[in-house]
Amino acid sequence: MVGVPRSKGCQTCLQRRTKCDETRPACRNCVKYGVVCPGYDRELKFVAGKHVVRPRGRRQPRGGASLPSAADARRSRPGTDAAIPGSQDAVPAEQPPQDGAVVGSPVLPIRERIQSVLGRARSMPYTPRHNTALFVGTLMDSLRHAQPKDESVAFGTWIYSVAGRVDNSSALDTAICTFTLHLLGKIHQDEQVIAQSRTLYGQSLWCLQRSLNHPQEWRTPETLGASMILCLFELFAGTSAPNSWMTHATGVGRLIQLRGPRAYEGDFERDFLLSFRPIIIMNALFLGQDCFLAERPWQAVIVHKPKVSSRTIGGSTFARDSLSIVDRYFQLLAKLPSILRHGYALREARQCGMPIDVTRAILLAQRAEEIHSDFLAWYPTMLAMNPVPIEVPSTDPSSIFPTVLQFTHPWFGSLHMGYWASMLILQETLNVCGYHINYTESNRILMLNILRSIETVSKGFMGAYRCGYSIRIAVEFADDTQKAWIAMWLHRLEKTYAATSMKSFPLGLEEEGHHTGP
Repeated sequence: MVGVPRSKGCQTCLQRRTKCDETRPACRNCVKYGVVCPGYDRELKFVAGKHVVRPRGRRQPRGGASLPSAADARRSRPGTDAAIPGSQDAVPAEQPPQDGAVVGSPVLPIRERIQSVLGRARSMPYTPRHNTALFVGTLMDSLRHAQPKDESVAFGTWIYSVAGRVDNSSALDTAICTFTLHLLGKIHQDEQVIAQSRTLYGQSLWCLQRSLNHPQEWRTPETLGASMILCLFELFAGTSAPNSWMTHATGVGRLIQLRGPRAYEGDFERDFLLSFRPIIIMNALFLGQDCFLAERPWQAVIVHKPKVSSRTIGGSTFARDSLSIVDRYFQLLAKLPSILRHGYALREARQCGMPIDVTRAILLAQRAEEIHSDFLAWYPTMLAMNPVPIEVPSTDPSSIFPTVLQFTHPWFGSLHMGYWASMLILQETLNVCGYHINYTESNRILMLNILRSIETVSKGFMGAYRCGYSIRIAVEFADDTQKAWIAMWLHRLEKTYAATSMKSFPLGLEEEGHHTGP
């Protein structure tokens, strides 16, 4: 009807037919419902072909050559996508899409889809932003559709909930764009997108440093999230060196400690900490330092809240029992850096013929035996959730094993491999301390289990992340033939996960790698 005003509210409120308070950058209704506010711009639809001016008073017939737009996808799942302004092929949509709009991979090439996002992201620290949530939401939704729904389970829920924090911190905005662009570039094998993520990485570091130097911003959840996300970027992309992530992880660990255990009561902060547990532990393990997560106050923090009965991560729902099993694993894993630090020094002394402090060896053996028993008690509970792997023929022509181990799910396989690697550390420490049981043969079997799991567990863009820790421990027990085979695998895996570069492994392994193919 003529004279009836049209609502200027956000698209989510229009769909729900609720009054929108039009608060910027996000209305309070969207904040209340926990969804990303899509903003107040008119919806756009991508149309194949050139734009044609339509006569007044006539509507474009349905059907035709229109392609599903990002706004169409958002209607079927509120708060997860957004149309991209500025496209030459975008025209206002006069008719809302029909129910059941297709939600799938982006219909446009990834490079075209995110060009406007890149332009906006580059100006984040300097200009006012009203629609950053739209751009970040587009990136996150592109990542969601570019991978299996449960492949990003290690990131926890923050990988998709972080968009709700957009516009609060330029450090977090640029960090999530940097990391997501890199993952999208790798998944789509688009070198230009990867290069643009590296360009944005420099700006992200600048924004993070500014937040860390601020008297209040350094302790905010957004600054914590930005620091962790950029460390993840360095793990996957690599920067000045394959192990540069360790320098960054050390800084993140310091920031976590300065905030104190009580700072992680909120779901957002705790989810970041839970997803970052393995990186903190691995950094301490490889630096030869004790891990602060082994301390009693932190042991109580690095577990899911008791009130959580189940949790949806990356599209998969995990029961409370499963979460408890994973939490217990990381509680035990956090205690290993101290064992490895003293055990490795003892091992080197024995190999060099140096005298051994007997009292020190006895105390170390007692501690290692205690954690060894805890892992033995934990393993059956994990088997109840994740059955023993089965043997299947290898499909890799270059494999040195006729059969490999297959698991019900790659992430469960990662738990098995992590358990075997942890037992290798503990049992070798007990051997070095002169324990009454000799674990040499048991260690050989554990090492072979890890190597025979690589082929199946390393599949997918998160495969190298799942295997990195276990491979690094297993290589210490491998023979020359096995080391050459491991070097071949590292050459494959470092293409998607820079932390598995042979430069981060023993020099002898890198030399073996020269005799292997890609």
